[in-house]
Amino acid sequence: MQQRVLVVGYRSGISDALNRLGIAHAVWHNKPLKTQRAFLAVIIQDFPRSRAHINAVGDLFAAHGPFTHIIAGSEAAVYPASVLRRRLGARLSKDTIVLRCHDKLLMKEFLQARHIPMTDFLAGDPHHDPPDVFQRLGTPVVVKSRQESGGRRIVFATDHQTLRRHDNRNRLLERFIDAPEASVESFINDYQIQFESVTQYYVKGHVNVVPGVLTPAQRQLLLALNRQVIAALGINWGITHMEAYLSERGALFGEIALRPPGGYLMELISASYDFSSWDAMVAMELDLPFTFPQSPRQHNAACIFHPGPGVLQRVENWEQALALPGVYQSKLKLEAGAHIDRRTGVGEDIGYLLLGADSGAQLLADVDWVLGNVRFVIE
Repeated sequence: MQQRVLVVGYRSGISDALNRLGIAHAVWHNKPLKTQRAFLAVIIQDFPRSRAHINAVGDLFAAHGPFTHIIAGSEAAVYPASVLRRRLGARLSKDTIVLRCHDKLLMKEFLQARHIPMTDFLAGDPHHDPPDVFQRLGTPVVVKSRQESGGRRIVFATDHQTLRRHDNRNRLLERFIDAPEASVESFINDYQIQFESVTQYYVKGHVNVVPGVLTPAQRQLLLALNRQVIAALGINWGITHMEAYLSERGALFGEIALRPPGGYLMELISASYDFSSWDAMVAMELDLPFTFPQSPRQHNAACIFHPGPGVLQRVENWEQALALPGVYQSKLKLEAGAHIDRRTGVGEDIGYLLLGADSGAQLLADVDWVLGNVRFVIE
């Protein structure tokens, strides 16, 4: 059968990779597309949570099929994509795996029962007694949405009133960990990890480094934890993004997602290892062969800028930053006078720099220069 793909949650990298393979594809996205590319069909509609509503959208796509594969490009698209694989007869993943990787409470309960090390947590419940919660989890209590990613809707509760206001069954309560954070991105097919990349959150939400400038022991702890988690969940194909803490107790599991990561990590992986991470992801999704490199050729970083809410007055030392020898991609998304909204997730930024170096030490020196000199002045 000729391959035909439905992309749920548009990412230009996925579309580019499919076009390079000459594979026709349709798109379901929750925001208007800025591209003028030709697709089999495009539907712009929010991603619902109910199967009936998702299947109703699937009925609209059915006339443009049959679809052999359905690819999720964002966290919100993961569950709708799983439902549509059954509705449209595409390559299947287990619903239970998808739900466990989409719902943080189900994820942590399942993996905790399989002895995956992680921080202490509680299911959100409006009937919790706040003193008991603080006694168990400490202060602050980290309150997270069970089904959102990228730091969206996280609350650090330090008092009873705040905890009562945000504690409900759609939330997860966790112990706060003051420890460096990292992630592991894995490309998987036939239940086997084909390639792994370790990301260092040099400044969480603002600077990502690939491969992470970590000790060999830290790297091995992260890779071992990642392999434990993927094996426990029984993930058979796709790309995963596992976040973890490098605590005094060792590597502690944070969460895992079944979709391509944000934070320009796909671009950093491509530049560091000299292959197209988007081509590799699509190959895993479509069960196609792909040759991965054995080692990185350089270190790369993404410096991601968001100064907070206000009116942008000027950007200082931007041209000097662009003159750094390692900078190869950059963008300022706003001009002076533009209003900046409060940042609600790490996927929001007003500009970025991508830069590389032959050594981790040189890269971090360049990153430190950027952090110390590029300044967004707001009022």
